[in-house]
Amino acid sequence: MGADQSALNPKDLADLTRMTNFSDGELNNWYKEFKQETSSRYLTRAEFIRIFEKNFPHSDPDKFADHVFRTFDVNKDDRLNFREFVIGLSLSMKGDFDEKLYWAFRLYDVDGNGFITSQEMKGILGAMYAICKERGTAEETQKAFRDMDANKDGQVSWAEFRKGVKGNKSLMEFLNCTVPSA
Repeated sequence: MGADQSALNPKDLADLTRMTNFSDGELNNWYKEFKQETSSRYLTRAEFIRIFEKNFPHSDPDKFADHVFRTFDVNKDDRLNFREFVIGLSLSMKGDFDEKLYWAFRLYDVDGNGFITSQEMKGILGAMYAICKERGTAEETQKAFRDMDANKDGQVSWAEFRKGVKGNKSLMEFLNCTVPSA
């Protein structure tokens, strides 16, 4: 993937077609857009946030975009190559329900320890409310957390999150609101 390429090379295209839910044409379109947004082979956090701001002009997406960037940045080098970018998009936009749900769990699990704390949930929901232009109360956040924390240990595991979201229609709808559709 040289800096002057306007299309993916055939090997990268075949790999990404296999790894994502995007067609060859969609991948090449995403690649062209990716190359337009950055002067290097990587998107910085600031460039990624700028893309969110363009796609959500009437909201305050910065905090949410920062969390999405964190989940896309698999190797934690504080920049996204095209592979990380498009795989993250595929999971969050075109994944099946469980893939999207696991992506959302990783979004909520800010410190990456495999559990969501009440503080992590509060922070992410606040960022999501800013995107969706909805306002939630601290009580609603605490109730959602308590409902998910089935074993009452003060943290929500992946299994508890999955079960809690699947059992809460309004939370399922709210999480669907926040999946990037850029």
